Amino acid sequence: MDQVENSTQIEGFEFIPEDVVIDPFSCDLNLVVDKECLLAYPLSNDAFCSMWAGCRSTYGINSGRVAFEVHANYCEANNLPKDDLEPYSIRLGWSLNHSPLQLGESPFSFGFSNNAKKCCDKLFENYGDAFEKGDSIAAYLDFETEKNHVLISFGKNGLDLGTAFKINVKDIRDYSRKNFDEENFIFFPHVLSKNVVFEMNFGQRVSLIGDEPFAP
Repeated sequence: MDQVENSTQIEGFEFIPEDVVIDPFSCDLNLVVDKECLLAYPLSNDAFCSMWAGCRSTYGINSGRVAFEVHANYCEANNLPKDDLEPYSIRLGWSLNHSPLQLGESPFSFGFSNNAKKCCDKLFENYGDAFEKGDSIAAYLDFETEKNHVLISFGKNGLDLGTAFKINVKDIRDYSRKNFDEENFIFFPHVLSKNVVFEMNFGQRVSLIGDEPFAP
């Protein structure tokens, strides 16, 4: 907490502008974010139990190799629709700063769902293993391993699930230039949840699945 005392603290929250945390000012309105901005949950009472809620982090990435981690549990939800086959759902992954908060449902928005599906631009494909409450899931972003490409992969409880997406950097730049008049691009950690409370680790805490943080 010494760092907070020596820098400008965000009003109402226990983090400072330099921290990589959940951005409480750019998330869906039905998402409740805790004071540390590392834990969040969507409203799940009454009709809210049918709504998704998304968020991104305060900072994004455009180089290097990075990861973040999510630990999920179920919310207490009432009035769940009887025809909802997946009332507890969560996706995690990476998206561009201009992407909608519905992760995996727009171009260059990449998600991994608890039902063992990867998704981008509303295309859902089988990938990895299903996960449920109590599991810890990691999302990896790699700008270094393969020239002119970005690699996205995921892990479950310490097990690498392999490459989910291989994206050509030129394609991302062309899309950013055409749609946002921007040459450069930034990927942000992103989570989308329905009736699932989730805790995020951007390196502030010891890994939830081991004794060491994922990265410096």
